[in-house]
Amino acid sequence: MTLPLPLLLAALGVVLVTVAIFAPQRVRAAPPAVSLAPPLAPPAQAWSPPQSDAYVVESIAEPEPVTTSSWTALIDPLAAGCTPQGRVALVDALATVATPWAHDVLLRAQADEPDPMVRAALDAALRDVRFTSSES
Repeated sequence: MTLPLPLLLAALGVVLVTVAIFAPQRVRAAPPAVSLAPPLAPPAQAWSPPQSDAYVVESIAEPEPVTTSSWTALIDPLAAGCTPQGRVALVDALATVATPWAHDVLLRAQADEPDPMVRAALDAALRDVRFTSSES
């Protein structure tokens, strides 16, 4: 009884596949442990108050009181409490516009403004700018 060659090859293939499926797997080495946690904090130390001569208290100058003007509210109600530098910027903007409305606001500002820096900007704007009417 001789078995044909293809039948022997098929039987050998079945045996090899059976061994490959049911044979115990090799033990693999465990992967290295990787931690994504931050490093440990240093040990806490007890708090102690600073030495008395470690800090020198300097005298703090009192801020100058802000002088307010009511003419800035003619432009925007939120601008009523702006600083002198802000009022100078408003004077420059009104001088750039150079309309009768801006001229009226600058005249009101000249009568109402207490700050000398802003008054100088107002005088320069009223002297140097030629205000045009909107009808031309």
